[in-house]
Amino acid sequence: MIPAKNAPRFTVNTTEHALWRDTCSETLKTASLSDDLTVDLAVIGGGYTGCSAALTAAKAGASVCLLEAHEIGHGGSGRNVGW
Repeated sequence: MIPAKNAPRFTVNTTEHALWRDTCSETLKTASLSDDLTVDLAVIGGGYTGCSAALTAAKAGASVCLLEAHEIGHGGSGRNVGW
């Protein structure tokens, strides 16, 4: 086991563009949240799980607000292309 102070440090370049983002023909432009909202479900994070939860709830009739700090798929979901 490597002591924590000697463990290698890994960094992720969050400015890299992922394959899906570079090849996707659709874009989504939204404004920052500036008002209070009342919704049935607030989903924090626009990765695979957050988008799926928001879509499933909306299809079931819930009012949904999907909150993402950067852009949809910005984190690990956007960088994981299966290889």
